[in-house]
Amino acid sequence: MAKAEPASAKATQAYQQLYRTFSTLDRSHERWLAGVGSNGARFAVLSALAGSDRALTPSDVSTSTGRSPNAISPLLRALQDEGLIKRAANSADRRSHFLSLTAPGRRLAQKLEKEETAFVRAALGKQSAGDLTTLSKTLASLEEQVGSVKRAR
Repeated sequence: MAKAEPASAKATQAYQQLYRTFSTLDRSHERWLAGVGSNGARFAVLSALAGSDRALTPSDVSTSTGRSPNAISPLLRALQDEGLIKRAANSADRRSHFLSLTAPGRRLAQKLEKEETAFVRAALGKQSAGDLTTLSKTLASLEEQVGSVKRAR
């Protein structure tokens, strides 16, 4: 009978597999979007704005996309310079502003959403509905657990 591995060894194996899988997924996703002249960060911001029923603050976009405010700021400026998003003053907070898509930004977001759907179908289409449900639940639980990890002092 094989000796059972300690939980920490299993956790390390799972972590390494998750990291490799995410890295592969991220690289594939970036290549896919590069084929239509975009990237994951641009898609995430445009998708967040397209999916909202209201204008968002840069902080809202940062939270929605899981990207840091420092990473989002230059991207927001670039998207504004390209005429894809517009800024409006926030009368409740003069230090902040609201962001929304322009007509060209909305068209690009719709195009990228179709590309995203095609990518997801290609990447995950062979998985059963049950496996995808289990995976989603496991990843949500893991995200919550990892989000609460603090370094021991």
